[in-house]
Amino acid sequence: MKQSQVASNGRSDASLSGWSPDSLRTELAGWLQDRIVQADTQFRSGLSGARWPSHVRTENAKARGTSSGSSSHGSRRKVEGWREQQQALHRIFDFWRRAVHLYGSYKLCQARVRLGRLSEEQRKAAWEEQHERGAEILHSLCTEMQGFFLKAGQFLAKPDMSPPAWVRRLAPLHDSAPADPFPLVRHNIEAELARADVAGSDVASADVVRIRLEDVFAEFEEEPVGSASIAQVHRGKLKDGRSVAIKVQRAGAERLMLMDLANLRLFGAFLQKAELKVDLLGPISELEQQIRYEFDFEHEATAMERIRHALAQPVLREAARDGQNGHGPRQRGHRERHRGRGRGRHGNTGKSGDLRHGDRHGGGDGAELDTSASPVIVPAAIPGLVTRGLLVMDFIDGTPILRLPEEMRRRGISPNGMLARQAKSHIFSALSSAYGRMMLCHGHFQADPHPGNILVCDGGRVALLDYGQTKQLPEAMRLNLARLVVAIADQDMGAVGMCFRAMGIETAKTAGEDPNSFRRMAMIMFDTGSGNGVTSANPFGAESSLKSNAMKSFPSDIFFIVRTMMLLKGLATGMGLSVSTAKQWRPMALRVLRDADRHRHNP
Repeated sequence: MKQSQVASNGRSDASLSGWSPDSLRTELAGWLQDRIVQADTQFRSGLSGARWPSHVRTENAKARGTSSGSSSHGSRRKVEGWREQQQALHRIFDFWRRAVHLYGSYKLCQARVRLGRLSEEQRKAAWEEQHERGAEILHSLCTEMQGFFLKAGQFLAKPDMSPPAWVRRLAPLHDSAPADPFPLVRHNIEAELARADVAGSDVASADVVRIRLEDVFAEFEEEPVGSASIAQVHRGKLKDGRSVAIKVQRAGAERLMLMDLANLRLFGAFLQKAELKVDLLGPISELEQQIRYEFDFEHEATAMERIRHALAQPVLREAARDGQNGHGPRQRGHRERHRGRGRGRHGNTGKSGDLRHGDRHGGGDGAELDTSASPVIVPAAIPGLVTRGLLVMDFIDGTPILRLPEEMRRRGISPNGMLARQAKSHIFSALSSAYGRMMLCHGHFQADPHPGNILVCDGGRVALLDYGQTKQLPEAMRLNLARLVVAIADQDMGAVGMCFRAMGIETAKTAGEDPNSFRRMAMIMFDTGSGNGVTSANPFGAESSLKSNAMKSFPSDIFFIVRTMMLLKGLATGMGLSVSTAKQWRPMALRVLRDADRHRHNP
């Protein structure tokens, strides 16, 4: 999106760039009032039900009964609508109160540093104090408001991107989402089971009206093994003895997420004008579209199966042997331990009735799927137990990557010793290999590799969980990304500039005019390495690449590539590694480009 395309209704947001401390509070208060009215209008227009989860609409309709024409039911609907509107307005105001507090505190600190006669040490101390204050504001926003802000806080808890104070305060958010009470979880699961295709199970019958947990699961742990903003996961055991993970959607989460994204869109429009001079609205639109997919577990099951099959190929057809697998000797993973139980064939439509549990290839060619060839373990969905709000899949036992240091200490291994460093390098190499294959060879990748989605299993294998956020790249974008990987690995800034233009990225200065800022942007956004002069992106800092070389256009297709690369970089930094994925992926990227060129000349 071009800079000129930024929304500018209401008062001029750009006027804040020339603020004074005395006028800041008044200006922001007026701007906030305009935005609350605007957000309220957006929310009112969405109350028709188009954006509401289908199961919420159905259950609300059942609760209201069939005699909708009666005055009592009409009054009840009015009360419910009024209550929902009040809750929405309260949430809108609560967000903007916190957002203005956070932004205003940083602008005031910026003024003190800029106008005060401070030494370098004093300026550094002032910013460190401000980061501590900002971390507290952000933490309370994420933990108290939950919803999308919890996911945003998890993303900001990246050592390479955020100040250390933010990282320390926000890192626990990966495990902090409160769980729904079990009676509500039971109700939600049983409602979804009633919708599921249970053909072939012991309870399948046209006469079945209600399916209880006990009809499907021999065991079910009431305490969740994981809880996040969209869903929570419980461990259970099917009647045939298989250990499974039961992912159930949280009631009302979709409405909350979409409301939060509407607020984020308005705040992004303000920051785009006042501070960052970079297109934020395009990526937010892309994020909103992908968030909707996260609430469709049938879509997630389809994506998970596609990626599982793609990564399980012993030799990639697109990239052949690239020498960068990095997953060491073949080892028996979680899926191999379950081989032989309920074997069947897989489909790939995402409908629960089309998924058949087993280890056969999704193409229906009868070839055995050797999952040990994959650099990471990907769970398999259980057929007949997938709906829009419920996903039952293989349970993968492992240690969350954030708890790896304490697990090492428990086993008598020093987390900072040579053995630990080798283990960390092995883990990241497996993830890097998986993402190289997904992004460059297949163009379809899991786009949320935050620490909560990564497990380290027995034998050193790595499991990658949660396929709610995946991205399918257009073919031209996939090939341009391969060219960019080669250009970054070769430190060819001229080629980087050409790749940027081919991908639709426009900056105020060209690579020839400002090669250093191009190098910083390329490595921050598209590589996990950290060369000389590559530091964290601080939009308030005078040295920020976003200020010295404003980004005028940033296509939405690129957002999830950049987000994924930054999450991978955060993982590497958190593990104490300095690894360039561009250098690791270079042979793979060259093979992809050669294969594409060969196919173009010999279709």
